Amino acid sequence: MFNLWSVSMRYIFISPHLDDAVLSCGGIIHFLVNKGHQVDIWTIFSGDPEDENYSDFAKNLHKRWKLENQNPSFARRREDKNACHILGAKFKHFPYQDCIYRKYENGMSIIQNEEDLFQKISGNQIVIIDKISNSLKKRIPHNSMIVSPFGIGNHIDHQIVKSSIIKLQHPYLWFYADFPYVLKNNQEYMSDFPINYDQEEFEITENSMKLWQIAVSSYTSQISTFWSGDKEMFSQIEEYAKKGGGNKLWKKLDIN
Repeated sequence: MFNLWSVSMRYIFISPHLDDAVLSCGGIIHFLVNKGHQVDIWTIFSGDPEDENYSDFAKNLHKRWKLENQNPSFARRREDKNACHILGAKFKHFPYQDCIYRKYENGMSIIQNEEDLFQKISGNQIVIIDKISNSLKKRIPHNSMIVSPFGIGNHIDHQIVKSSIIKLQHPYLWFYADFPYVLKNNQEYMSDFPINYDQEEFEITENSMKLWQIAVSSYTSQISTFWSGDKEMFSQIEEYAKKGGGNKLWKKLDIN
């Protein structure tokens, strides 16, 4: 039986934000590194804010993250470097801004509240898709394996990244389930095959599981987004894995 990891390739995991790929695929990433593959994590929305004219929503996030007195993006990039080091992956940080810092043509922040994070792509946000796609096209080696988020949960930045990658029409494109958004959405991405997709399953060892959890704990500022602390995060990742989550990738089947 052919395994996705049986042929030596470079694996590039595309992460919308500075934590998504590690949250979703930390166990798989360490597994691949352990098999001797080069694994990269490329984060798209990791650039510095254009200015400090933040929305109230962004200011409240900075306060919760305990990053209100420093450049939040710089601090988060530092967290990501630590997480990648733990898993043995290389990193690349792109200059695009997180949606909480972006504005419409009229200067209004596109994100005013929690619900806005899950809006449809519209207005000047649509052109970002082509910008990211063109940027990736110049940098992605043709014979590398690209691993994209599915966009489960419909976070606008995840939607933009997925759309950008699909436009590439890369020959080796796989998808991962966006954790922890997948817990509140479609359970088929944990235990069953999504319709019209091929599935590849990875063996997540106890060591890979532990390093996955430790790597996620590197994102100190982001733990409060989903959990009360590291203990709850460790427990949820372990429970997710026991139910079949975090160990699969999917490839769209060609259906004529």
